[in-house]
Amino acid sequence: MYTPQNQLHTQKVVTEGAKGFYKFAPTTAKDAPTGNWLAKVKVGGATFTKTVKIETIKPNRLKATLTFDQAAFDEGTFQEVLAAQWLHGAVAKELKADVQVKLLPTKTTFDAYPNYTFDDTGKDFYCTEQEIFKGNLDQQGRAFFSTKAGLEANPPGKVKAKFNIRIFEKGGGFSVDRTTFDYTPYRGYVGLQLPEG
Repeated sequence: MYTPQNQLHTQKVVTEGAKGFYKFAPTTAKDAPTGNWLAKVKVGGATFTKTVKIETIKPNRLKATLTFDQAAFDEGTFQEVLAAQWLHGAVAKELKADVQVKLLPTKTTFDAYPNYTFDDTGKDFYCTEQEIFKGNLDQQGRAFFSTKAGLEANPPGKVKAKFNIRIFEKGGGFSVDRTTFDYTPYRGYVGLQLPEG
């Protein structure tokens, strides 16, 4: 096993296996460099190599919850309440936070009309991610905001609203949470059922 700087880190010779399998389980130190490591295996006269990614993973320390008024959400006005707390249960007060949303097209269906097409197939829809909140949480670890997602692209039917939430710790680290809601941009739909054949 070689480090990203191509220095030999671990070498092991295995002569006994179980049913044709040979185990090699190297470990790295906590302060080992991250990046693309190289695993090189020599079997007889053949040599095999494989890139192994070793990364530092910092788990979330904060939990974020996003709730909203469903009626207002269906009208296109997002009236959300963002709440955050530390995973040990304490309130995450006065921390910085931001929320972004991206709208993605999804198939428009209704249970009562399974054979009908409700999406406008003549429309292409692409919506970039938009920042809809940036600010500080209050003393209770909450933020109230109301905004309208840009629907100037005029989607062909229903969409999924994917929210990306970040809560920033005082030390600079941050926790990420994601949630998705179905969003109906129109008050009514017209469906077409094509005849068979």
